[in-house]
Amino acid sequence: MRYKREEGFRYTFKIPLEATFQITKINDEQTESKTGKAFIYDISPRGLKLSTEFDLHYKKNQIEVRTTFTLQSEHTVTGEIVWQDENYREGYFYGIDLHISDDSSSSIVHELKHYVKDNHFHQD
Repeated sequence: MRYKREEGFRYTFKIPLEATFQITKINDEQTESKTGKAFIYDISPRGLKLSTEFDLHYKKNQIEVRTTFTLQSEHTVTGEIVWQDENYREGYFYGIDLHISDDSSSSIVHELKHYVKDNHFHQD
């Protein structure tokens, strides 16, 4: 199954945003893995792209992950892996389709606007 980006808003970080993740479900079976380090490369109200050093074997399993990151405040979101790609320098990349409420989505968009303003448009 190919994943299509159909959303109008997607923010790509110039420097990947540090995050952590945990596997919460494999093939409809609840689990809780150890926390791993990850980097978010882009984010939208309904999805994100992250990398980690771990091969989560997405092609063999249906996997749900919980990702935690900080913009202005800490956010914890859960979503299903919808694609995987490998880059030998940077590890494994994953597309995550988020299971997120409209309120949480709005909060992330609001904080992203402030993040962009605070981190990318400073005049010296």
